[in-house]
Amino acid sequence: MLSDGQRRHIAVFLTRLEETLDDIEWLATQPLRSDRVLARERADLPAGYREAMRGDVTALREDIRRLAEALQLAPREQSRARQARALLGTALVQLEEARARSLRAYGPVDAAASSGLDPALEAIRTRLARLLHRLTHAGPSGAAS
Repeated sequence: MLSDGQRRHIAVFLTRLEETLDDIEWLATQPLRSDRVLARERADLPAGYREAMRGDVTALREDIRRLAEALQLAPREQSRARQARALLGTALVQLEEARARSLRAYGPVDAAASSGLDPALEAIRTRLARLLHRLTHAGPSGAAS
C-alpha cells in the first residue's frame, strides 16, 4: 500500500481537486461580478456548459470520495478564520511591495505619483488591518457570516 507521505500527497491532490471543482461550479453558476474594478469577467462559457458539467462534477466528487475511502484518507478540517487571516496577511505584504519605495525597482518614481499613491495605499492598509484585527480579536462564532 502507500506510505504515510504518499497518502498525504494524494490527500493534498484530492483536496485541491475538490477546490477546483468548487471553483468550476462557482464560475458556471454565479452571475458575472459587477463590483470589480480591475478584473472584469467575460461571459464566455459555452452554451449549455452549466448543465453539462454538473454530471461530470458529481461523478468526480464520487471518484474522490471512493478513492479517499479506499486509501483511508481522513478529512482535514479547514479553519475559515485561518484562511481569511492568511489571505489578508498576503494582501498586506503585497501592499507594501506596491508602495512608491518598492516601485523604484521598476524605474524612477515621480514625486507627484508617490505623494498620491502612498496615502491611498495607507488607507487600504488601514482597512485591511482592521479586517485582520476583527478576525484575531473576536471569539469564534461558528456562523457563516
